[in-house]
Amino acid sequence: MTVFLLRVGYMKKFLGLLQEYSIPLIVGIVAALIWANLSPETYEHFIHFPIYRDITIHFLVEDVFMVFFFATAMVVIL
Repeated sequence: MTVFLLRVGYMKKFLGLLQEYSIPLIVGIVAALIWANLSPETYEHFIHFPIYRDITIHFLVEDVFMVFFFATAMVVIL
C-alpha cells in the first residue's frame, strides 16, 4: 500500500513539474512555427539533420517524445 502511495505522490509531483514548465513549451512551439514559416528550408534542414546515425530531431519529436506525451495523458485520464 505504501509503495502505491509513493508512486501516486511521485506522479503528482511529475505532473506538477510538467504543468509548471508549460510556458517554455508554448514559447518553443510559437518560435518553431515562426521559423518554419519564415525560412522553411533551414527549418527542414535542422529537423532532419542526423544527431546520431539515423536519429534526427524529427524522429525524436514525432516518435519518442509523443510516446511520453500520450503516456502522461493516459495517466491524467486514469
